[in-house]
Amino acid sequence: MGRRRSRRNGRPPSDDIYDVTPDITCNVRMQTVAEATAHIRNTVTTASRRKNVVIDVITGKGQNSPGGVSRLKPAVQRLLEGELAPFIKEWCINTDDSGFLIRVK
Repeated sequence: MGRRRSRRNGRPPSDDIYDVTPDITCNVRMQTVAEATAHIRNTVTTASRRKNVVIDVITGKGQNSPGGVSRLKPAVQRLLEGELAPFIKEWCINTDDSGFLIRVK
C-alpha cells in the first residue's frame, strides 16, 4: 500500500516526515472530542518549545464511533488548521489513515 499524502496550505508534506521516528506519540483513541483536543493542544504547545519535533497523533479510524464514522479525525484536523496552525510547520494524515503526523516549528 502506498503512502497517503495530504496537502497543507496547498503543498504536499515533505517526504522525510514519513521517514523519521516520531519524538512523541499522542494516543487519543477512545477519548471524547473535548478530551482529545485538549490533550493534543497541550502536547503541541509543549512540544513547540523545541524545534522540529514530530508528533504521531493516533485517533483511530472511527470503527468504535457511532455508525463507524470518526468524530476525532475531523475535529483534530480543524484544530491543526485553526488554533494550532501557528505552532505547526507541517502535518499530514499518517500512512495507515489512523491519525496524523505533525512537525512543530
